[in-house]
Amino acid sequence: MGCGASKPADAIQPTTANDDKAQPAPAAKPAAAPAAKAANGGGANVPSSAGNASKGGGGAPHPPPSGPQMKELSNQMAGDNLLVNMYYPEDIEKRTGAPLIVYQHGRGSTHHVYQTIFSRWVAMGYVVIFPFDKNCAVPGEDPPWPSTALDESPDGIEMQVALKKMISASSDTSSPFFGGRVDTQNVALGGHSMGGKSSICAGAQIEPRALLLHSPSCSSEGSEVYNLSKEQIEDRFAGLAKDRTPIMLVTSDEDVRQAAVLSIYEAKGLSGCPRLYLQFSKEACEPVHSTIVEHFKPPRTVFKPDFMRNEGGREFMAHCYMGSGGVNDPSLKWGDVFMRLYLEKKGDKNSAEYKMLFGDGADSLAKDTALSVVKVSPGTL
Repeated sequence: MGCGASKPADAIQPTTANDDKAQPAPAAKPAAAPAAKAANGGGANVPSSAGNASKGGGGAPHPPPSGPQMKELSNQMAGDNLLVNMYYPEDIEKRTGAPLIVYQHGRGSTHHVYQTIFSRWVAMGYVVIFPFDKNCAVPGEDPPWPSTALDESPDGIEMQVALKKMISASSDTSSPFFGGRVDTQNVALGGHSMGGKSSICAGAQIEPRALLLHSPSCSSEGSEVYNLSKEQIEDRFAGLAKDRTPIMLVTSDEDVRQAAVLSIYEAKGLSGCPRLYLQFSKEACEPVHSTIVEHFKPPRTVFKPDFMRNEGGREFMAHCYMGSGGVNDPSLKWGDVFMRLYLEKKGDKNSAEYKMLFGDGADSLAKDTALSVVKVSPGTL
């Protein structure tokens, strides 16, 4: 986690913006999700496909997409302190050109925390690789943790090394990924906290199709925690802007980094990139808050319960899937739609996914009542 970001900005009012023009957001309906769940026995009428996400979708359960089961290759060494886990569809040997996602953990967390979101992407037919810096998550320790060359890398080295590991596996006849089963050119990056910072840094080098950032541990000013200067972050923004890399930023009302996350969306250096800023309301995340403490206890993370009940719990409200098993997380479907748009539809503006994210129809992001603030911009040429 460890971030030098500021507290949530009280001055930010619920808004939705398209092309950066603010409009009133739909009123939140915190009671809707529990009522629907109870009335339907825990299964509201929600299609399993992300491309057909529930209309208005504020708090309805979001079951994983139907698809193949997830298999795992664990602890693949990629360096002195770097392990790589690989998650892939059980029928990978029958596939050709599966899209690839590189997802980096938050400092202090292990791969156990992210299984829900990985299984969703695998069910969609994607392969996920998870670089894990074993020096920055030691069960039983309290923050702060000893720094390492990897987690302080201004270039997201760990994500670059993980991608090279997959490229190597693709040419290994003994690997399940051999023979073009994975498209190592069709890559998205994602990350939580430290991993969000790493995604920005690596993105300027890897040229990914898209970035999905959950409460990244930096701002448009850089990061004191990771010794990332304003000049360095602006240089990374320039690398992303050169390719007009699409970026989705996820935060919440109670996220201690909310103002820092917003600053990334508003950074002038990224104005050419398609961008989406999702700030989920306290009410939308409340149903899963109590489960976060249990989900983040050792050995899954280094965090102790008292920390998670307070500062840590507020940060992780930005991505509730980690605590709820994904059933009630209001952000899950939008991450699925985002990945499908850029990994499968190549950003097609006529696609249903594009209209859901950047349009204002009944099933669009702009109409999601779980959001207290939503800002979208297709980017400028």
